[in-house]
Amino acid sequence: MSFDQPITECPVCQHTLRQPTSRQVFGPENGKWPGFHFDCPHCGLFIVDEIELHRLFGYLNPPNAPGVVATPLQLKRHRSVLAHALRRMEATGETPILKDGNFIWP
Repeated sequence: MSFDQPITECPVCQHTLRQPTSRQVFGPENGKWPGFHFDCPHCGLFIVDEIELHRLFGYLNPPNAPGVVATPLQLKRHRSVLAHALRRMEATGETPILKDGNFIWP
């Protein structure tokens, strides 16, 4: 998977983003990491580490990820639950970050 072109679709809910996103650098001076800042009308604002974005695509698109088995209904539920969690976290006023397999707040 290549992220050379701007991403126009939310990786969680697959809605069109308010504005396309490209690879950016996040973190403090001594621990910078590449990632993407998404602004989705359904999920809200959130940041995903580049490595986690690959995992997220694999988790939510199992035909492209060996070893992941899920029915279409299960995939829809996974997307819905994750979108809901992102909206709830953003409601606290902080942008949620998905990094190293965990959600963190700055």
